[in-house]
Amino acid sequence: MKILVGLVVSISLVLSGCGGAEGLEGQVPSTDAVKVTIQGVAAMGAPMAGGTIVAVDATGAEVCQATAGPDGAYSCVLSAQAKSPLVLSATNGDVTYYAPLAESKSGTVNLTKLTTLIAAQLSPTGEPAYLAAQIKDGSAKVSVADLKQKTDDLRAALQPLLTNAGNDIDPISGKFSADGTGHDKALMALDVLIKPTNGKSNINITVKTEFTIGTELPAITFVSGETPPKLAAAVASVKLPASDEDTLIANFMKRANDCYALPKSTRVSSDNLNVIAPECRGLFPADEPKNYKQDGDLVGPTGAFPGLFSDAATGVSFTRPEVEFRFPGDEIRLRFSFKLKSGGENFQKLRLKRYGTSYRAVGNQYNYGFWVRPFTEMRPLVNRDDLSYYSTGFNVYVKNNVPNLTKVVVTNNANIEPIELFSSLALDYLVIKHKGTQTSTNGLRIAGSFLSNPSTVLGKPSVLPRELPEGLVWLPSPSLNSGDWSDADIDRIPELTRWKADFHLDDGAIVTQYYETTVAPLTIPEIKRFRWARLSEQTYSEFVQKSNGGGNIPFEKGFSSYPVAWTVPAEAYAPSKILILGWWNRYLFNDGLDVLPADKQVTVYCIPQSDLDKHCVQLSQVASIGLFATNSRDMLIASNYWSYKFLF
Repeated sequence: MKILVGLVVSISLVLSGCGGAEGLEGQVPSTDAVKVTIQGVAAMGAPMAGGTIVAVDATGAEVCQATAGPDGAYSCVLSAQAKSPLVLSATNGDVTYYAPLAESKSGTVNLTKLTTLIAAQLSPTGEPAYLAAQIKDGSAKVSVADLKQKTDDLRAALQPLLTNAGNDIDPISGKFSADGTGHDKALMALDVLIKPTNGKSNINITVKTEFTIGTELPAITFVSGETPPKLAAAVASVKLPASDEDTLIANFMKRANDCYALPKSTRVSSDNLNVIAPECRGLFPADEPKNYKQDGDLVGPTGAFPGLFSDAATGVSFTRPEVEFRFPGDEIRLRFSFKLKSGGENFQKLRLKRYGTSYRAVGNQYNYGFWVRPFTEMRPLVNRDDLSYYSTGFNVYVKNNVPNLTKVVVTNNANIEPIELFSSLALDYLVIKHKGTQTSTNGLRIAGSFLSNPSTVLGKPSVLPRELPEGLVWLPSPSLNSGDWSDADIDRIPELTRWKADFHLDDGAIVTQYYETTVAPLTIPEIKRFRWARLSEQTYSEFVQKSNGGGNIPFEKGFSSYPVAWTVPAEAYAPSKILILGWWNRYLFNDGLDVLPADKQVTVYCIPQSDLDKHCVQLSQVASIGLFATNSRDMLIASNYWSYKFLF
């Protein structure tokens, strides 16, 4: 199973544990004579310094506000009119944690990912963000007994880990120090995902111990409201994070911020080729950027860390670090967010290695571009809107620049059949060979659903006939051997999946690389809760008008450029890439442009993939405009507009 809070909002940041509240029933208003003071720690891996603390009572009124200090600690006096039960929240950026409080009584209330999980267990829909509103409308009950039972169930499920850490306290009211020891060590090792679907939420708890080839991380999955199963007993002896891990990660983030705070002229040499600032060189092993390599890219203006060489990146702020998992040898994969001065937020991953008391960026040291992302798609078909659909699956990307390559074979531990990929003439990625036929896609779709209920066709989007087939790959259900994957099939895909790519070279050599995805594809009910970036009205209407005749937009002298504008509704992810796809001489081509979160319009220009690729100068047709975003879990979220024509 997989999980997201709200609309794909993960709560999987390393935390500090807290204690459990002695739940108290009834409505006990505070008075001027006896002030009710609550205090605790808000932590999102590191302390949630500067986080906004708000308490909402049973009537929906805000009865307390405070700001977390540098150590995440806060204190707040409830208003005299506060009526229990209450829900507290701590917000820092777009991360919010929740904690239920059964009675208006002075004491400790911590706010972390585990207190949020308890709030999810008390919500009838498994959504902690809605618990306060559900208490107000009477659909949620938070009594002393309910709160104690959910807390006890969670502690029992996590007992092997708590034993390993050597300190078992109640997650809400227990007192702790966010110093990497005891219960805090256990919380640093936990990853929690909550994903609402069909009136409940799917919940996954993973222990982020060392991840080696051929192994899976310890994890439990359950549906909100259910008693969680227990972690395997072996977790009592797994390797937990070092007590100073959070401190060293915070230090790495500070060094990165210090580096990018410098002007570009100080960061790099006058020829814009070499990193010269000590603050920036110190991000790499032995203070040498040349030691870093990621998927064949070295540090440079067109390679890895390109922002070092760009004025636009000056002043970027790096925040919200979280360890995704650990490799043997004191290496971790760290994800974090970054914000440019122009606004908006994007996400990044780095592989770091510990050298003494310092983390340095090393990259994966691989030679070729390879990654896999869960794929969540809204696919408007602009010439047949009644057939527009959602789809879910994986996007398997191998960069189309490997010399002397014959094929790439990708396997996994997710019950998905081996995949063969081959070079294509006019695409920047390799395409899949499926059932003996080379397609024009690198996507693996496993389930789909129409946005509406079309009257002209029965079944699923996977059976749609097309006049001009794109050659999509729809994998049959592993349980049914045909048809779309069921929700149960998708729920069995591990959140953490390791993908192996064997690069077959023409001299007989095989080069192997790996990539790990940290969230599984969404089910269709989960996808339907999404919000999507959309083409602007003008771009959409022009796309429809120009493609209405033959199904695609013709360019007699080749595709040269295309202006695209879009909007980003509230709760939708801003695109990080705009992609144009089309046809040339029976080949599918693509041209794309990376964009910033604050961007709302760009012009995508044609770039041939090789000397043999003539789509920029010969007759070609644009068939698709795609808006592609990624969330903090590296899920690919696509609003993918196509101009297919149909025969019916």
